[in-house]
Amino acid sequence: MYVCQTLCIVFYSLWSIDAVTVARFHSNAFVFTIPLVVVLLLKYSLSVEADSDGDPTTVLFHDKILIGLVLVYIASALFIVNLAGIVK
Repeated sequence: MYVCQTLCIVFYSLWSIDAVTVARFHSNAFVFTIPLVVVLLLKYSLSVEADSDGDPTTVLFHDKILIGLVLVYIASALFIVNLAGIVK
């Protein structure tokens, strides 16, 4: 699980600074979501190891902080995408 989480962070970080992503959204603002993704994955890891069966949907829907982090990420991603539409 840790290897997959590490690869997810690395590839998300590379995607967020990629020239194609910056050109598509006319901004490099996705870089600012990297810490949020790291915290989200660490919280998920903590929740899975605590007392769950390992089912991702059960972990996601029973952890209020994790739901909040996901909603904050979605809101920030939508803000960045809409900001790109305004700037364009």
